[in-house]
Amino acid sequence: KQLNITIMTRDEERQILKDAVETFGIKNQLDMLQEECAELIVAISHYKRDRLGSTINLSEEIADVHIMMNQIILATSLGVEFFKEQKLQRLKERIMKYKNQSSTE
Repeated sequence: KQLNITIMTRDEERQILKDAVETFGIKNQLDMLQEECAELIVAISHYKRDRLGSTINLSEEIADVHIMMNQIILATSLGVEFFKEQKLQRLKERIMKYKNQSSTE
C-alpha cells in the first residue's frame, strides 16, 4: 500500500480548519476534540505497554488532537499563544534547573 502525501501550505491548512468549524460548528468540534483526547489517552496507554501497532496509533491520535486543537484555536480568541509562551518559558526554566542539579551531583 503506497501513501500519496501532498504537502499542504499553511494557508491551505488554516482554510480547511476554518471551514471545518464553520461547517460543523464550534460545539460539535469541541465534542470531537474531547473524543480525540480520550482516544489519545488510550493510545498513550497502549504505547507505554508496547502493544503491536501502538506507535502508528499514537502518531495518528496526536495528529487528530493537533488538528482539532488548531480548529478551536482558530475559531476562538482564547489567548492560547500567550499561555503557550508562558508555559514554554516555565518549561525552559525547569530544564535549566534540572540540568544544573544533575551536573552538580
